[in-house]
Amino acid sequence: MDTTGQGEGADGRQRIGRIARIDSVACHVDDGERIFLCKARSRLTDSPLEGMKALVVGDDVDFMETGAKGEGVIEKVLPRRSKLSRARPDKDGFEQIIVANVTRVVIVASVACPDSPPGLIDRYVISAESAEVTPMICINKTDLAGDDAFRPMGEYYRGIGYEVIYASAVSGRGIEELRGALSGETAVFAGHSGVGKSSLINAVQPGLNLRVMPVHEQSGEGRHTTTWVSLMRLAGGGYIVDTPGIREFALWDLRPQDIPCFYKDFFALGAKCAMRACEHIHESGCAVKSAIQAGEIPHWRYESYLRVRESVSSPEVYRSRAVERAGQVPLGKRRASRRGQKQRLRRQIMDFTADGEGEESDT
Repeated sequence: MDTTGQGEGADGRQRIGRIARIDSVACHVDDGERIFLCKARSRLTDSPLEGMKALVVGDDVDFMETGAKGEGVIEKVLPRRSKLSRARPDKDGFEQIIVANVTRVVIVASVACPDSPPGLIDRYVISAESAEVTPMICINKTDLAGDDAFRPMGEYYRGIGYEVIYASAVSGRGIEELRGALSGETAVFAGHSGVGKSSLINAVQPGLNLRVMPVHEQSGEGRHTTTWVSLMRLAGGGYIVDTPGIREFALWDLRPQDIPCFYKDFFALGAKCAMRACEHIHESGCAVKSAIQAGEIPHWRYESYLRVRESVSSPEVYRSRAVERAGQVPLGKRRASRRGQKQRLRRQIMDFTADGEGEESDT
C-alpha cells in the first residue's frame, strides 16, 4: 500500500502521510515530499483506556492540509500493519506501543560500554516475531574488542537463522552492509541505552546529525540523549526509526508457555522431549537440557530462556470503569476538558522521557 501519495480530495488538500514525530500536542507528518505540522481531532487523542496511545510514530494517517504554511489536521488513523510494543513498566496490564508499521527491528547490542545481555536481545527478538516483524541483530562497537569477544554469540544467533551484522560507527565496519539491509525497509533501531543506535544511524545516513554523547565514565551506562521516537527517510529508499534507549523491556501479551516457541533452537528439539508439553526446566527426558549438557546449546542461551520465561506473567484484563453508580455518566463517555485532553496527550507522548530512558554512545 502506498502511504505517501496525495489523496483525491476535491480541494486537493486531503493527503495521506506517516507520523514521523510527536511532540507537545502536535504531530510531524511525512507525506513523502515534505513534513507537515498537524494537530489531531480530539476523537483521535481520546482513548477508552487510561495511558493508551491513540497515535504513535509510524502510524499512517489521513490528514487535511489547512494552509500554505505546511500545517494540517489529522482526520483518521489507518489500520496498523505491525507494531513493536512492550508492557508498560509503570502500569501493570497496559501496553506501550513504541512504533507502528515497521518491517524490520534492528536490535543493537554493544561489545562493551555497556555490555548487552543476551536476555535483552532475546526479548526484542520475541517481541518482533510475535508481531510478525523481521528481527536483525547488529553488534556494535566491535572496535573496542577482538572478534573472539563477540563472534561466538553472534555466530550462534546466525546459525539458528537470524541475520547478524558486526559493526562499528567509529571504524565504519559493517556500515555498508547495514545500509544495504535497510534499503526499502521501515526499520526501527532498538536496544539498551548507550549501545550506539544514533551513532549507527548517523553513519548509515550522513547529514542527519542526531545528537550523541559518550557513556558515563564511572558507571559505563548510556546518557539520557535521545528522548523522542523519530522516523526519518533514507536516501536509498525506506525509513529508519530512532528510539530512546530502553532500560527495561517487559514482553506484552505473552504467557510462559508461549516462550519456547520463540526460541528456535529449543523448538526444533521439543519434538524429541519425552513429555509433549515439556517446559525444558524440571522434566526428565528433556532434549533441550541434553543438548545443553552436550555443548550444543550454550549455557548463556538457556539462562536467558529461564529469565525471560520467569518474567512473563499472564496479562491482566483491563477492568472497564465505563459503568459506575446509577445516574452517573460512564467515564468512557465523558468529554474531557481541553486542558485535560492536552495533559493526557502530553503524558502519552512522553512515556519514554518519564521512564528515564536515554541513549547514546558515540563510540
